[in-house]
Amino acid sequence: MAALSVWPVVAISQTTPSANAPATASGATGAVDGTKLKDASAKASGAVDVVADKMELQQEKKQAIFTGNVDATRGNVNLKGAKLVIDYDETKTGDTSERKFKTLRADGNVVVTSKGQVIHSDWATMDIAANKVVMGGKVVVTQGETVLHGTQLNIDLDTGQSQLSGGRVRGRFVP
Repeated sequence: MAALSVWPVVAISQTTPSANAPATASGATGAVDGTKLKDASAKASGAVDVVADKMELQQEKKQAIFTGNVDATRGNVNLKGAKLVIDYDETKTGDTSERKFKTLRADGNVVVTSKGQVIHSDWATMDIAANKVVMGGKVVVTQGETVLHGTQLNIDLDTGQSQLSGGRVRGRFVP
């Protein structure tokens, strides 16, 4: 099992989305409480701890690839999935080098968990510089008994705003 402390990552897990909900509008703004994902923000402090069955560093491609039971945690955000790829830039100064992450991509039964909110998807990406997350495929957002379904979820980690879209968005809202 490989373990590495990296920064920053979005939380993801391998559980199956829940039952169908009734149809609603074709897009939902504010579909996710993005403020619950602030610990995943590029502007948040603290390390991300990643555990996986295998870790491969491809220096020529400037990628770190984690595969098999990936489990990444930063603050209150947890990410689990089959694969996590981190693209980075590397700056060398004398004998030292500094890596700055550019993008993150998680694939394979992705689930993001944070403060009572769970987001399931087929894949997720994070653009570090833009501080934005996109999750796609079969997206299911659950918070308590409220369940939303769509095919693409966009989250701005700076503002906390989100939009669930793609085809017909479905939701069941329970106060």
